[in-house]
Amino acid sequence: EENLIQTCEKIINEFPESEEANWAKKQLKKAEQNTADYYLQIARFYLKKGNKKAARARAQWVVDSRASLTERVKEAKEIIDLTMQSVNAK
Repeated sequence: EENLIQTCEKIINEFPESEEANWAKKQLKKAEQNTADYYLQIARFYLKKGNKKAARARAQWVVDSRASLTERVKEAKEIIDLTMQSVNAK
């Protein structure tokens, strides 16, 4: 996904008004969503296994790297909150 993201960004920057740029924008959005979904899946896995530090790190990546994906960022922040509650409860 990261290679696709880089390629799409290059096309968009070099040929902003082209048909290829329109295609690249759609592909870029899908790739960013897929990457965020993947990190959230890993965060949920770590949360389930009790590894709150790893869960928080993956969720924080979504917040930091995919800020435009509001629904995914919302879920990531919920995971971060859950990990913090668990830490504060100890």
